[in-house]
Amino acid sequence: MQLGPQARLLRLPARGSMVAVTRTLHDVGWRLSVLVPLADFGHTLWFYALLGLLIGMLAVTLGLLMVLRELYQRRVLEAAIRDPLTGLYTRMYMNETMPRLVARHNRDPDGAFGVIILDVDLFKQVNDRHGHLAGDRVLAELGALIRAQCEDTDIAVRLGGEELAVFHVREAPGETLRLAERLRIVVQRRAVRWENSEIPVTVSGGVAEHRVGETLVQLLQRADQALYQAKRAGRNRIIDADPPTSGGLPPGLCSQIDGLVADEVGR
Repeated sequence: MQLGPQARLLRLPARGSMVAVTRTLHDVGWRLSVLVPLADFGHTLWFYALLGLLIGMLAVTLGLLMVLRELYQRRVLEAAIRDPLTGLYTRMYMNETMPRLVARHNRDPDGAFGVIILDVDLFKQVNDRHGHLAGDRVLAELGALIRAQCEDTDIAVRLGGEELAVFHVREAPGETLRLAERLRIVVQRRAVRWENSEIPVTVSGGVAEHRVGETLVQLLQRADQALYQAKRAGRNRIIDADPPTSGGLPPGLCSQIDGLVADEVGR
């Protein structure tokens, strides 16, 4: 059969039951219609249905893999920045985050902050008498107490072992010291239950306010020195590293804060 230039329909002969399959050739303006035997057409439908099912399953699988990857990355990140025992931030997170807070205060004197370093008193005796699992319980409850007492802007860190730190963005002199005293009193008033006994726990602490131009290491060193002064002075106390001449609290105010905080905690 010979088609003229205006012909647009081409039919290919076939035998038996037929089904027309039509495709349009847009470039030339033709429409091609092919008669396909019904049996072959059924196979084609099954093929495309199976192909669509496989593509759908592949898409769902890829979606699940992406979700699992995101969850895994979150787990890795959480393990890197959160101590699993205390729930506090890790030292690595502190080293990544706190230099920015130091830099901000160096640029803006209004961005003042202080640090508290706490150490569990006689922690080795807890491990020796009750076992290391009991020591872990003490640290876990201590971390929970600190998180409950801190504000959202505070950054509580486990420095290592039984030594913890709290970075407190303050609005007025004495706020960091007041927070440290509150933490000390809360810990002292809550013994840790272990099996059939209670373990009394106290902490000693050193407080230092960041000075403009001071590095993070220098700030931590001053707070650490104040902590060791508290240890040598008999433990279960807080020592302020800042002398009154550099903006610290005047003599006698520490004991006043102690009494005020005790009243506040006891309410």
